[in-house]
Amino acid sequence: MFSKKLWTTLLVVVSVLMVLPLLAACVPTPEQEEVVTQVVVETVKETVMVVGTPEVVEKVVEKVVTATPEPVAAWVTLHGPWEIPPASHGNRFAPGFLWRSYWFIYETLFHYVPVSGEILPRLAESFEETDEGFTVKLVEDAVWHDGTPLTSKDVRCSFLLRKLQNATIWKYISDVETPDDYTVFMPWKEPTLFAEQFIATEPIIAPYHLYGEWCDQVPDIMDDEDAQTELLGKVQEFRPEIPIGTGPFYVDEVTASD
Repeated sequence: MFSKKLWTTLLVVVSVLMVLPLLAACVPTPEQEEVVTQVVVETVKETVMVVGTPEVVEKVVEKVVTATPEPVAAWVTLHGPWEIPPASHGNRFAPGFLWRSYWFIYETLFHYVPVSGEILPRLAESFEETDEGFTVKLVEDAVWHDGTPLTSKDVRCSFLLRKLQNATIWKYISDVETPDDYTVFMPWKEPTLFAEQFIATEPIIAPYHLYGEWCDQVPDIMDDEDAQTELLGKVQEFRPEIPIGTGPFYVDEVTASD
């Protein structure tokens, strides 16, 4: 025989099971967002041929046109370590730089696609590799974010300052020459099969009008490592408020809460 206590427990369980469906029915169903498609009837004129004759006439017809939705602005959010202002700055060569913005702000001469070996031009319009060196022709309509036109002096400045940081490409080139405003020539120190890859990994990051006073000193200290280290220290003392690049995005301002 079941005890009285057990019967009471079973009765409670059954009662709860009976009440639950009733409670669920009382919960309001979430409202479905209504999608409204705006239909517009447009009256247009069409030119048609009259069947059986060479006559061309115009007739008025009505067409149903679905309105194109208004474009919605998109946001790109980057996450990563950065210094809170005023410690943050726009000098790519110094600690505290806004690294999360790096590949959005700066551009390379071209992109190298490892899988296909394809070269995708960016700041370079074309290039030529010979036994003497590597020649790059620049596009003539690129500008820095502050409106200054990009020239071969900017490319030279970027590569010279990267020598202070022992960039790999400097194992294979001896200099960066600028025959004209839109031509860059890099004579070989030691030819390499990977020139395109090495050059493609070097963004153009040093506008001459901002970094010229330092990059102009590099040719005189090419073989003096101590002098290069000292010059790099001076470059790193430069603290522009925001980075200046040529890429599709630019930094407007940096705040402690961003």
